[in-house]
Amino acid sequence: MQSIDSLRVLNSKLLAEIAELRKENAKIPELRKKLLKFAVVEAENVKLRQIIEENAKHDAENAELKTEIKRCRNVMNIYNTLDTFEQLVYIAF
Repeated sequence: MQSIDSLRVLNSKLLAEIAELRKENAKIPELRKKLLKFAVVEAENVKLRQIIEENAKHDAENAELKTEIKRCRNVMNIYNTLDTFEQLVYIAF
């Protein structure tokens, strides 16, 4: 059988361990809050990544449209030049 002194030592160690566990348990609510914030930030990041992908698609579409507009303007300029040329030819003859 253990002596009273050894039981006191064991009790003291157990009390110290209990105190340490209580300190760790006190941190749990704060850790839960941090985890929740992290989850919210991650969800926002997912949304932002989707927006970035959509913007990249729109940028590509805009570039294509700008190229098409330039092509149309060039064609218009050619037609305008031809129209002016036809007017000059009409006046000359």
